[in-house]
Amino acid sequence: MNFKSHTFPLLLLVVLSCVSFFYKCGVIPVDMMEARNLVAAREIVDNNDWLIPTMNGEIRLAKPPLPTWFAALVTRAAGGTDDLSLLRIPNAISATLLVLFLYGFCWTLSKDRLMAFMAAAMLGSNILLFEVGHKASWDIFCHTFMLAALWAFLYAIREKGTLSVFVVIGVFLGLSFMSKGPVSFFSLFLPFAAGYFWVYKGSGMKKRWPQLVFSLVLCLIISAAWPLYIAIYHPEALLAVTQQESGAWVNRHVQPFWYYWNFPLFSTVWLTFTLAALVKPYAEKRTGISVSDYRFLLVWFGIAILLLSAIPEKKPRYLLPALIPLAMLGGSFLRGLADVFKKGTQVRADEVLLFLHTLLTSVFAVLLPGTLFYFLRFQNGGGSTFFFIVAGLVYGAIAAAAWRVYRKRNVVGLSLLSLFLLLFTFFTYMYSYRDLIFANPEYKTMSQAALAVLPEDVVLYQMEGGVINMVHVWELNRHIREWRSDEVLSLLRQEKPVAVISKGDPAAFLSKKMNAEVEIEVVDRFDYKKSKPQKEKIFLSRISLKK
Repeated sequence: MNFKSHTFPLLLLVVLSCVSFFYKCGVIPVDMMEARNLVAAREIVDNNDWLIPTMNGEIRLAKPPLPTWFAALVTRAAGGTDDLSLLRIPNAISATLLVLFLYGFCWTLSKDRLMAFMAAAMLGSNILLFEVGHKASWDIFCHTFMLAALWAFLYAIREKGTLSVFVVIGVFLGLSFMSKGPVSFFSLFLPFAAGYFWVYKGSGMKKRWPQLVFSLVLCLIISAAWPLYIAIYHPEALLAVTQQESGAWVNRHVQPFWYYWNFPLFSTVWLTFTLAALVKPYAEKRTGISVSDYRFLLVWFGIAILLLSAIPEKKPRYLLPALIPLAMLGGSFLRGLADVFKKGTQVRADEVLLFLHTLLTSVFAVLLPGTLFYFLRFQNGGGSTFFFIVAGLVYGAIAAAAWRVYRKRNVVGLSLLSLFLLLFTFFTYMYSYRDLIFANPEYKTMSQAALAVLPEDVVLYQMEGGVINMVHVWELNRHIREWRSDEVLSLLRQEKPVAVISKGDPAAFLSKKMNAEVEIEVVDRFDYKKSKPQKEKIFLSRISLKK
């Protein structure tokens, strides 16, 4: 393989990103977080107000607006769109840039193209990044911009960068804040800085303090511009949101301290190399980078995991910033292992590790087509015979080739084969997503509601209490109000059309008095459960006064 220039590895990474993030990116349904961003983007375009975003007609200040602006720009450029394939393009681009930025970071760190490629490939084929890169929400942008800033910092310190590099640092730090506030500063910047000072003792920074202060001031200006504008025009709303979001870190989605310690599973076929890279006495002698650089990455990763584990609020996607140094650890270890086998200096532990990786790759290649066939044909009754034959032959060829390459102790060839296995798996998963995931013959969302049911002047309510479901707001392309009996009766007496969304028969939610005053006409039912029919459907109903 030609790693003598950047062309070949970068081309492979672009192909990897196209398959991982762009191919059929619109087939996965919108989830709640994504719907919030997309609804806000649509309302920015509708209201032509880019500085004060709204969501379902109310001011939306919980997240900085940069990712929403990206989605709004796509919406405006397309002349208004609900095409998810288009709306998710900014996120797919950001995920691709994250992979390419990691390659650049590793090149600056090690000056080794193979190591940089392996690390970026491990990140680009990670199933968590695969998932995050397919959703038009906030997470991917803040970490992409932050990694760009960290790469620029490393370049400035090691390559003696000019003032323009420190401008880049400040701008990308500010853009990271404008994407999701302090999230990436806590989960990516802070562990990086701690690892850098721990291992290098701040080496190379003493003569750079004025430029670094300039970068921080530039970051502060960019980060503070929008919040300051909101503080001037909507101080009460900003204060309320700040208190709500700060409380969310300890009150919502609370999980135990060890919640993230399943992180190796996201590596899939890279599992053996990932775990081996964390065994310091062993990996330190095998790493393809200097010992101090290896220790820097290890401390960076360890502190990232500890910080993320210490915060009570936890979600799988929050783990992404810790997987960035983990990919670099895996890539550097894999590079060093390739040299060991090339020189013939391997020991028994190296042989066992390579055998286990080959076994894991071949087991994946054997089990995946069987699993695919079972769910498509026996569970869901989908998938063509030709598709199964082609997929089975490709997976079988990968399994056979893995053992052939293993016998030659070709670590790089085996790694590229494993990468191809993951790429083909991503391809088959997205190709057959609808048949694979949607086994419920009654599956139906509100995006399929007949327009005649909801005329333009209808006032739409959500019957059950709690937070308005933004997925419904996105699908119906209109505002939804919280249910208020007095308000509904007032509108009906003014002969205004009223409709209501309810989980189950809406009559069950009404008081006896109101049931006596109104008539309910169920006009459509929806079932959001993908695997099997839901017992209690979501009803869309018209409400009118009894004559």
